[in-house]
Amino acid sequence: MSGVLRETEVDGVRCFWVDTARPTLNAQLSFRAGLADGRLAQSGWLHLLEHSALHGRGVGSLQVNGSVGVLSTQFDVHGPADRVARVMSEIAGWLAAPEFEGLERERRVLQAEARLRRGPARASFVWRYGSLGLGMVSNGEPGLGLATASGLSALAGTVFVRSNAVLALDGPPPAGLRLALPEGAYQPVPPAGSGEAGSQMYRDESGLVLSGVATASRAAMCCPPMLQRAIREWLRDREGAAYAPWSMYEQLDAEKALVLAGSDVAANSQDFLLGDVLDLLHRLNADGIPEPWLDEYREELLQRMADPHAMAAPAWRSASRVLLGGQPQDLDAAIEEVKLVNTSSVRDAVLEVCETLLVGVPHKTVRDPRLPEMDFPSSDQPPEGQTFLSVNAPADTSFLTLTADDLAVTSHTGTLSLPIRTAAALYVYPDGQRTLIDKDGWSLSIDPARWRNGHDAVALLDDAVPPDLHLPQPTPDNPSTFEQAPFLQRWWLHLRRKDSFWLLVAILFTPLVYGISVLVAAQLPDPTTQMIIRAEPAWITVFAVAYMYNRYARGRR
Repeated sequence: MSGVLRETEVDGVRCFWVDTARPTLNAQLSFRAGLADGRLAQSGWLHLLEHSALHGRGVGSLQVNGSVGVLSTQFDVHGPADRVARVMSEIAGWLAAPEFEGLERERRVLQAEARLRRGPARASFVWRYGSLGLGMVSNGEPGLGLATASGLSALAGTVFVRSNAVLALDGPPPAGLRLALPEGAYQPVPPAGSGEAGSQMYRDESGLVLSGVATASRAAMCCPPMLQRAIREWLRDREGAAYAPWSMYEQLDAEKALVLAGSDVAANSQDFLLGDVLDLLHRLNADGIPEPWLDEYREELLQRMADPHAMAAPAWRSASRVLLGGQPQDLDAAIEEVKLVNTSSVRDAVLEVCETLLVGVPHKTVRDPRLPEMDFPSSDQPPEGQTFLSVNAPADTSFLTLTADDLAVTSHTGTLSLPIRTAAALYVYPDGQRTLIDKDGWSLSIDPARWRNGHDAVALLDDAVPPDLHLPQPTPDNPSTFEQAPFLQRWWLHLRRKDSFWLLVAILFTPLVYGISVLVAAQLPDPTTQMIIRAEPAWITVFAVAYMYNRYARGRR
């Protein structure tokens, strides 16, 4: 019977399929491991394996694709059933015994791709979860530089195994399909962690980004489109301050999901954006989701489910649910679940989202007292340690401090400091730049060209961070162009500063004082007194230079 969800096994791999009677076959082989799994030093390795496994396999009428999501890795093949069976069998065989002839090529491809893939939805993960766990979704795969053939093979032997896989098909399993995967253990979904601090805001130049954690449910799945509609009607239709609102729903573990919504925003919205967003959410919490909105979305969902082109959706949905530790769900159960959603259950989900709300807004957006801003860890005083002055001192009074435990940069606005011993990673760039990443997602960079003896500072930082946290990175898109200003320009800029006024006066008037001293001394009979008076301008100059060096060049320490 076509359209009925069926379950079987293919070489020990659990398989869900629906007979759609299509002349071609669509197959998806999924594994329970994704961007949020493993260590930061291995970030990007699953993506590298996926790319390597699929290289050169999609030609002609056969479409081959793959992806690495937050919690899973998929391999998709679509085309004539016999060719799908052959290529999917080849992919499984490669995953069981990987070969890496083009490893360096694929590494460069993914490093280039990583520069393009960081959008506002992915970036929101690091603000909530820091650098590790789910926060690795945001990180741009910095572990690619450490990937080796032996390390990738070991990872494949852990992830790409029968008990950790599930297959979805839109037709019966073809006779020639073989999934020669090794035995192994299922990889449980790691708990999402807290990520649920009180509501806060952060700065994101991509526009408006709303995110919050809710209990995974059909009602929570309805939250993103409801928030997207609210944003569209307010920000685009009423204010004319946006073009493309968006929304997403992302499963975090077996029980929690992340609800996201946002939009591009016009520059002229910065004065009212944050306040209006908070007012909008307050109204949704107080009044609930408008019944017509939910009715229209429910109607859209049910129509989509009944569409013959979506006949195989229960197979894909069941495979995804099982992979995350859930149960299969056929079409009738999914339809009934949608019908049971009401404004009350969606409102409860929205309330959950608002309790853990993070709001990203552009940098010039006016703050609202109802929502505290996430700020970089700072202090009034720098730590005691080895100091490196700016190459543009004394015009630039900032300085770098390194201790056994901390990296700090001090400027006129205060001191930014990160711990070294508990760092999540140290990004190592070919031009000598370094970026220290802490577990909360904050980062501090060292450009050796900016500091006097900057390469010594880099060497000290390299020694302080454990070697296994050194992550080699490709040359940055914007390499350092820092240049030291000419000597006279640095001192002139320093002396022009308001707090250097009396120092400038002392230096400029030293010749006048010296001339007066010479005239006065010439009128005195005692040679010793003459010598003391003539030396006064020299003492003034020495004092001025010493004062300037101590107060400014040493950062007022």
